[in-house]
Amino acid sequence: MPLRGVLRYPLSVRGGGERPDGETRRFHSLYRRTGDFSGQRPAESGGQMTITKTVVYKESGGVSLSADVYLPSGERRAPSPVWFYTHGGGWVGGDRSEPTLCARLCDRLLADGVAVVSIQYRLCTGGVTFPAPVDDCADALRYFAAHAEEYLFDLSRTMTGGISAGGHLALMLAFAAERFGETRGVYPRLPKIRCVADLCGPTDLEKNLCVREQKGLMMCYDGFLGADRSRWEALYAPASPITYLKALPVHAPLPAVIAVHGQMDPLVDRRQPLLVGEEYARRGAAFELIPVANGNHSFGQVKNCPPPDITFADIQDRLYRFISDRL
Repeated sequence: MPLRGVLRYPLSVRGGGERPDGETRRFHSLYRRTGDFSGQRPAESGGQMTITKTVVYKESGGVSLSADVYLPSGERRAPSPVWFYTHGGGWVGGDRSEPTLCARLCDRLLADGVAVVSIQYRLCTGGVTFPAPVDDCADALRYFAAHAEEYLFDLSRTMTGGISAGGHLALMLAFAAERFGETRGVYPRLPKIRCVADLCGPTDLEKNLCVREQKGLMMCYDGFLGADRSRWEALYAPASPITYLKALPVHAPLPAVIAVHGQMDPLVDRRQPLLVGEEYARRGAAFELIPVANGNHSFGQVKNCPPPDITFADIQDRLYRFISDRL
């Protein structure tokens, strides 16, 4: 499956099926300059992922939502652990083909017998806003939990992960999946999430102070939280993973979290993963941060600065070690 980058047109799912408006296009232009992962070519990322099956897990508002299932090759004699992957794109772009960007990591997991499920969710355009993307991702987990025997999935060994907005959604699923979803009455069961890979995702939408310095990010918030900015104040907390983490009982079991963040990220403030890390430290839970010195939102080189101190291939290798120790 070809690597096409995080943002492309036309996208299979949009709020109303329309092409992006001028404001969204301007965000995409900014995103490509500072946060486009398409520069992480397969030569560096490695691997040749092949989709085993594409499944419609839900229909909402007349739109079918699908997930791509990548299964380990060969005959499986025991249930597989599962990585549920949520793509990035500022909640307004991207699509479920994005795991090819992490093909080096995914191929190693598949070789170890770990399945990968990449989730398509409604994009926040055409009037679609929070909590729609979170609802969709939670419903995908519920669907595959209900069909675990069919896919031979081990629901006691699952993880979530994603890039940018996908990292945000992965954390939302880890801390609050039971609070979201439109199919709870049909599929009440959820898998047990053991670990989370958060690649440059926002954790507290209000404290993401750099958003006020980036017009493109304001466009993302316009999409995710709605164009009526007078309502944002009331939505920051319910739309932020840190809210649900702090609401959990002190001794509640927590999934291990590994976060990766460019230290010169202009889109998501570099302090965002530390908010989760500090709460994890208070609770004695497993948290690891990979800070990418001189890295931008996609961990690439910032103009007129030295190159990052770690490559994307090396990042994937460290993610692999963290994940494989826990699944």
